[in-house]
Amino acid sequence: MAILPNRLTVEQEDMFLLEYQKRKAKQAVAAGLNSPLLAELFDEQLNFVLDPETLKAVLCNRRSGKTFGVSSLLTWTSLQETGWDCLYLNLTSKLTRQVIWDGPDGLKMCARRNGISAHFNNQAMTVLLANGSKILCGGAENADDIEMYRGLKFKTVVVDEAGAFKAHLEELITSVLQPTTVDMDGSLILVGTP
Repeated sequence: MAILPNRLTVEQEDMFLLEYQKRKAKQAVAAGLNSPLLAELFDEQLNFVLDPETLKAVLCNRRSGKTFGVSSLLTWTSLQETGWDCLYLNLTSKLTRQVIWDGPDGLKMCARRNGISAHFNNQAMTVLLANGSKILCGGAENADDIEMYRGLKFKTVVVDEAGAFKAHLEELITSVLQPTTVDMDGSLILVGTP
């Protein structure tokens, strides 16, 4: 008779959680729930969206599907539960608008492609989903921009083109963004190109 350990290792817990999330996603696809959102992702993007890690780094070449994956991740996460708000940051608000807001692989197109009911506030760059969750988008060019997010709670925070943030990236992450994800056991994701 085999004796099972009382406690799984961290790696085993992560493996089981990832497998559970993949099965949950496949069940959702089979049931027609958000199926276009997950079905249009290639394997690496799907693994990224379903990865249970709370701290992630994505380093990919240009034109590798980062924005497509990020917009899918933010939308998928926000749709899972009421109040699961997400934040997307780029270096400036102008870049945020070009990449994730109005871009061909951005949030508006993601919602349109997948028939997701959402209200887009173009001035504030905020998406309000039918379940009440929100996706906030903004820039973090200076200390004032960064301070706007202090004290808020997010399920997922994405910092795009993280390498461009230079000196204030550490302050942004340790003092402001990491604490915003703690209450919701959320994820902080840094995305960039080599």
